[in-house]
Amino acid sequence: MTYELRPALWEDNPFLEALYADVHGSEFASLNLSADDHARLVALRFKAERMALATRFPDADHSVIWVGDHRIGHVRLNETPSEVQLVDLALLAPLRGAGVGSSIIGQLQAYAAERDLPLRLSVPPQNAATRLFERLGFVIIGTETNRIDMEWKAGPAIPNEE
Repeated sequence: MTYELRPALWEDNPFLEALYADVHGSEFASLNLSADDHARLVALRFKAERMALATRFPDADHSVIWVGDHRIGHVRLNETPSEVQLVDLALLAPLRGAGVGSSIIGQLQAYAAERDLPLRLSVPPQNAATRLFERLGFVIIGTETNRIDMEWKAGPAIPNEE
Protein backbone atom coordinates (compact mmCIF):
# COMPACT_ATOMS: atom_id res chain seq x y z
CA MET A 1 0.00 0.00 0.00
CA THR A 2 1.43 3.36 -1.01
CA TYR A 3 0.66 6.22 1.34
CA GLU A 4 1.59 9.86 1.59
CA LEU A 5 1.96 12.19 4.55
CA ARG A 6 0.50 15.65 4.01
CA PRO A 7 0.44 18.51 6.52
CA ALA A 8 -2.80 18.56 8.51
CA LEU A 9 -4.98 21.45 7.36
CA TRP A 10 -8.13 23.07 8.72
CA GLU A 11 -10.26 21.16 6.22
CA ASP A 12 -8.96 17.88 7.69
CA ASN A 13 -10.72 18.55 11.03
CA PRO A 14 -13.90 16.56 10.26
CA PHE A 15 -11.78 13.55 9.32
CA LEU A 16 -9.54 13.95 12.37
CA GLU A 17 -12.57 14.10 14.66
CA ALA A 18 -14.05 10.99 13.00
CA LEU A 19 -10.67 9.23 13.38
CA TYR A 20 -10.59 10.15 17.06
CA ALA A 21 -14.10 8.70 17.46
CA ASP A 22 -13.01 5.54 15.62
CA VAL A 23 -9.99 5.08 17.89
CA HIS A 24 -11.39 6.29 21.23
CA GLY A 25 -15.18 6.04 20.99
CA SER A 26 -15.37 2.64 22.66
CA GLU A 27 -13.69 4.06 25.79
CA PHE A 28 -17.00 5.72 26.66
CA ALA A 29 -19.29 2.75 26.00
CA SER A 30 -19.64 1.91 29.70
CA LEU A 31 -21.27 5.30 30.33
CA ASN A 32 -24.49 4.11 28.64
CA LEU A 33 -25.04 7.45 26.90
CA SER A 34 -27.50 8.10 24.12
CA ALA A 35 -25.92 8.15 20.66
CA ASP A 36 -26.16 11.97 20.58
CA ASP A 37 -24.61 12.39 24.03
CA HIS A 38 -21.87 9.89 23.16
CA ALA A 39 -21.07 11.82 19.97
CA ARG A 40 -20.97 15.12 21.89
CA LEU A 41 -18.67 13.65 24.54
CA VAL A 42 -16.28 12.24 21.93
CA ALA A 43 -16.25 15.59 20.09
CA LEU A 44 -15.54 17.43 23.33
CA ARG A 45 -12.70 15.05 24.23
CA PHE A 46 -11.27 15.40 20.70
CA LYS A 47 -11.18 19.20 21.00
CA ALA A 48 -9.71 19.07 24.50
CA GLU A 49 -6.98 16.65 23.46
CA ARG A 50 -6.11 18.74 20.40
CA MET A 51 -5.78 21.85 22.54
CA ALA A 52 -3.66 19.99 25.11
CA LEU A 53 -1.32 18.63 22.43
CA ALA A 54 -1.00 22.04 20.76
CA THR A 55 -0.06 23.52 24.13
CA ARG A 56 2.34 20.74 25.12
CA PHE A 57 3.94 20.36 21.67
CA PRO A 58 3.55 23.74 19.93
CA ASP A 59 6.22 22.96 17.33
CA ALA A 60 5.10 19.41 16.51
CA ASP A 61 4.53 18.41 12.90
CA HIS A 62 1.01 17.12 12.34
CA SER A 63 0.35 15.16 9.16
CA VAL A 64 -2.61 13.33 7.70
CA ILE A 65 -1.89 9.95 6.13
CA TRP A 66 -3.40 9.56 2.66
CA VAL A 67 -3.80 6.60 0.31
CA GLY A 68 -4.75 8.02 -3.05
CA ASP A 69 -7.66 10.40 -2.43
CA HIS A 70 -8.55 8.91 0.96
CA ARG A 71 -7.44 9.94 4.42
CA ILE A 72 -6.59 6.89 6.52
CA GLY A 73 -4.91 8.29 9.64
CA HIS A 74 -2.66 10.88 11.15
CA VAL A 75 0.76 11.22 12.77
CA ARG A 76 2.07 13.91 15.12
CA LEU A 77 5.85 14.18 15.57
CA ASN A 78 7.83 16.46 17.86
CA GLU A 79 11.56 16.91 17.30
CA THR A 80 13.94 18.52 19.79
CA PRO A 81 17.74 18.66 19.82
CA SER A 82 17.78 15.56 22.04
CA GLU A 83 15.01 13.34 20.63
CA VAL A 84 12.37 12.64 18.03
CA GLN A 85 9.07 11.97 19.79
CA LEU A 86 6.16 10.17 18.19
CA VAL A 87 3.35 12.04 19.93
CA ASP A 88 0.48 10.24 18.20
CA LEU A 89 -0.14 7.80 15.38
CA ALA A 90 -3.67 6.67 14.57
CA LEU A 91 -5.19 4.73 11.69
CA LEU A 92 -8.77 3.91 10.79
CA ALA A 93 -9.82 0.52 12.15
CA PRO A 94 -9.85 -1.36 8.81
CA LEU A 95 -6.18 -0.46 8.25
CA ARG A 96 -4.81 -1.38 11.66
CA GLY A 97 -2.62 -4.44 11.36
CA ALA A 98 -2.18 -3.94 7.60
CA GLY A 99 1.46 -2.83 7.86
CA VAL A 100 0.89 0.91 7.38
CA GLY A 101 1.78 1.75 10.99
CA SER A 102 4.89 -0.43 10.86
CA SER A 103 5.96 1.23 7.62
CA ILE A 104 5.49 4.73 9.04
CA ILE A 105 7.37 3.83 12.22
CA GLY A 106 10.17 2.38 10.06
CA GLN A 107 10.42 5.70 8.23
CA LEU A 108 10.50 7.55 11.55
CA GLN A 109 13.26 5.23 12.78
CA ALA A 110 15.31 6.01 9.67
CA TYR A 111 14.65 9.73 10.18
CA ALA A 112 15.81 9.55 13.82
CA ALA A 113 18.87 7.45 12.88
CA GLU A 114 19.91 10.02 10.24
CA ARG A 115 19.92 12.64 12.99
CA ASP A 116 21.55 10.31 15.54
CA LEU A 117 18.59 10.83 17.89
CA PRO A 118 16.46 8.36 19.82
CA LEU A 119 12.84 7.89 18.76
CA ARG A 120 10.59 7.98 21.82
CA LEU A 121 6.89 7.46 22.42
CA SER A 122 4.40 6.76 25.19
CA VAL A 123 1.49 4.32 25.15
CA PRO A 124 -1.27 3.57 27.65
CA PRO A 125 -0.83 0.30 29.57
CA GLN A 126 -2.51 -2.66 27.84
CA ASN A 127 -2.33 -0.88 24.47
CA ALA A 128 -2.06 -3.53 21.75
CA ALA A 129 0.48 -1.35 19.91
CA THR A 130 3.03 -2.02 22.67
CA ARG A 131 3.76 -5.43 21.10
CA LEU A 132 4.25 -3.79 17.70
CA PHE A 133 6.72 -1.29 19.15
CA GLU A 134 8.65 -4.07 20.90
CA ARG A 135 8.83 -6.05 17.63
CA LEU A 136 10.22 -2.93 15.96
CA GLY A 137 13.03 -2.65 18.52
CA PHE A 138 11.58 -0.25 21.10
CA VAL A 139 12.42 -0.88 24.74
CA ILE A 140 10.59 0.28 27.85
CA ILE A 141 12.45 3.13 29.55
CA GLY A 142 9.84 4.09 32.13
CA THR A 143 6.38 3.39 33.43
CA GLU A 144 3.75 5.54 35.08
CA THR A 145 0.23 4.67 36.16
CA ASN A 146 -1.26 5.85 32.87
CA ARG A 147 1.57 5.29 30.39
CA ILE A 148 4.56 3.26 29.30
CA ASP A 149 7.50 5.24 27.89
CA MET A 150 9.43 3.50 25.11
CA GLU A 151 12.54 4.32 23.11
CA TRP A 152 14.29 3.12 19.98
CA LYS A 153 17.91 3.89 19.20
CA ALA A 154 19.77 3.04 16.04
CA GLY A 155 22.50 0.47 16.51
CA PRO A 156 26.10 1.28 15.71
CA ALA A 157 26.91 1.46 12.04
CA ILE A 158 28.58 -1.67 10.68
CA PRO A 159 31.41 -0.78 8.32
CA ASN A 160 31.37 -2.35 4.87
CA GLU A 161 34.03 -4.99 4.42
CA GLU A 162 35.94 -4.82 1.18
